[in-house]
Amino acid sequence: MARWGTILLALACLAPTAPAGAQPLPCTAALVATVEEMVDSLLALGLPASEAARLEAEARVAIAAAEERDLPAALRRLRTQENRIRALVRTGQLDAASGDALLALIEQFRGALANCTGVPALAAFNCRSGTSENELLWLSAPVTHVATRILYRTDRYPTGPDDAGATVLGSFPGSPGTVGRARHAPLLDGRRYFYAAFGDDGSGELSPGRLSFGRPQPDGDGFGWSYTAGGTARPAVGGLPDLFTTVSGAGFEFGLEVGANGGRWVHPPARLRAPAPARPVTIPPPAVPFDTPLVLVTSLQGRVWALDAATGLPRWVSPVLGELRAPVCGMFRAFGGADDVLLIGTADRTGRNRILGLRPADGSLAWSFDDADGDGIGAIEESCAVDYARQQVYFTSRPVAAGTDTVWALSVATGSATKTWSVGVPGAGTAPVVNAGAIYLGTTAGEVHAIDADDGAPLWGAPYATGDGPVNGFVFPQRGTGRLAFSTARRTHLIHDDGTAASPVWTSPVDLRDPNVPLILDDEVLVADADGRVLSLDATQPDPAVVVFARFGDGARPAAPGLPFFDARSGLYLVGTTEGVLYAVQRR
Repeated sequence: MARWGTILLALACLAPTAPAGAQPLPCTAALVATVEEMVDSLLALGLPASEAARLEAEARVAIAAAEERDLPAALRRLRTQENRIRALVRTGQLDAASGDALLALIEQFRGALANCTGVPALAAFNCRSGTSENELLWLSAPVTHVATRILYRTDRYPTGPDDAGATVLGSFPGSPGTVGRARHAPLLDGRRYFYAAFGDDGSGELSPGRLSFGRPQPDGDGFGWSYTAGGTARPAVGGLPDLFTTVSGAGFEFGLEVGANGGRWVHPPARLRAPAPARPVTIPPPAVPFDTPLVLVTSLQGRVWALDAATGLPRWVSPVLGELRAPVCGMFRAFGGADDVLLIGTADRTGRNRILGLRPADGSLAWSFDDADGDGIGAIEESCAVDYARQQVYFTSRPVAAGTDTVWALSVATGSATKTWSVGVPGAGTAPVVNAGAIYLGTTAGEVHAIDADDGAPLWGAPYATGDGPVNGFVFPQRGTGRLAFSTARRTHLIHDDGTAASPVWTSPVDLRDPNVPLILDDEVLVADADGRVLSLDATQPDPAVVVFARFGDGARPAAPGLPFFDARSGLYLVGTTEGVLYAVQRR
C-alpha cells in the first residue's frame, strides 16, 4: 500500500514536480482529486515484489514523460501498466477486485492526462445492450455540468473528445448530479461499440473521459440484455422483487430493472468510495428495521455499506472493520433466528482474523469472535451459512498455519456468539452450504467434504475426490434429493449423498471450459462456461445430453463466468464474466 500510495501521489503532483522551464500542467486539481478518492481504496493488493517493482518503474517513466509534456509517451506507459495488471489478474497473481481498483485509477489518469483540464468528469458511465441497440447511462458531476458529449468507435476506445477516427453520438444537455440516457440504434448484433463520454461545464473545456462498451446481440439465442459494469471482476447479482443489484470494481452499486427488458438504472448509482470485492446481499423488511429493503455491500475500505434499495442512498455505513473480502450474511428473528445480526469475517492474510456480528439498524458492532483461546482464525474470504434449526452460523477460512482449523461453527444468541466447534479441512476453499444437518464444502484439491453440523465430524468415510483442480464457488445441494452439483476447473459434476459416502449420478462429469457454479432447478442442471454458453443438463440421466439453450458474449473472446443468479419470476439466468459484463439470458 505504501509503495502504490507514493506512486499515486507522485502522479497527482505532476505540475509541482515539473523540471525548470516546463509549463505547469493545468490538470493538477483533477489529478489530486482522483488520488484523494482512490488511494484509500488500494488496500492489501498482495502483489509479488517483482511485479510491484515492474509497475513502479513503468509509473516513474510515465511521470517523467508527463513532466516533459510528452503526453503520448505517458499514455503509452499507462497502457502498458493496464495490460500488465490484466495479465496479473488472468494468472491469479492479483485478485480481480484489486486489479479493478488499479485499472479504474489508470483510466482516470489516462483521461486526465489526455484531456488536461480541471473540468470534473462524469461520476459514472455505463452501457446497457439489447438486440440491435445500446443505451448509454451516465451520472453527471455534482457541480458545473451543462452537457455530456459522447463519441464512439468500433475498433477501440476514442482517445479524446477530438479523436478524428471517432463518431460523435451527440451532445446531451443535463444538469449537475443527474442521470442521463442516450439510445444508440440501429446497430449490428455481435459487434462491440466503444464509447467515451466527456462532461461539459460550459467553459469551453471538456472533462477527462469515462469509458464503456456494449455488444448488442440477437435475441434468437436466448439473449435478453447485458449491462457493462466495467473492469475485470465478474459482476454478481443480488435480487429483490423489483430490482437486481450489482457492483463494479470502480466502487459503485447499481440497482437495475428486472425482467426480460431490464438492465436499466432504478436509481442513480451509489458511490462507495472504494471497490466492492463481493456480491451484494439484499434483505427485505421485516428482517431489517426499515420500510424498504437493504442492499448490503462490502468495500475494500473495510466497511459495510447499507443502501436503501429504492434510492441507492446510504442508510448507514459501518466503522472500518478490517480487511473485508466476503459478502455479508445474516440471522433474523423474523425468520426464526435467535437474534437480528449481520455476520462477516475479516480477511487479513498476515494476522489473526475475527468473525463479526453487526446490528442491522445502524451497522454498529454487536460482538466479535477471534478464537483467542485457540490457534486463531485465518483469512475469511467466502460467505457464511446460517442454520436456523441449530441457531448456528458456519464459516470457512484459510489456515493460520499448517494443520490449524479452517471450518468454524458459532452458536448465536442475543448480543453474543460462542464457538460450538471448529475443525481443520485442508484447502477449504469454498463457501460452506448447509442442508439437512450436513455442511458441504469444496477444496482447492478438488474434493467435496460433508461435515456433521452438530459436531464437525466427517459424514463420509472419505471425501469425494475429482482430481480436476479446485472446486469453484460452492457446492449446490438440491433440497430433499441428496443430489449435489459443483464445478471444477474443466468439468461440471453431479453426485449423490448416500449418507456415509458420495456416488456419481452422471457416469462421467461433463467437460466444459471454465464452468461456473451449477444450479439444480427441478430435474435440470444449469451451468455457464467461458465459451458463452448456458447449458441444460438432465439431472436424472447417467449420460445427459448437453443442450445449449442460450448464448452470450463473444465466442471468439472467451470470458470466464462468475456466480449465477436465477430469477424464477421472469425465467432469467444472470451471470457476469471477466469482461466486466452482466448478461441476462432467458430460460426456455
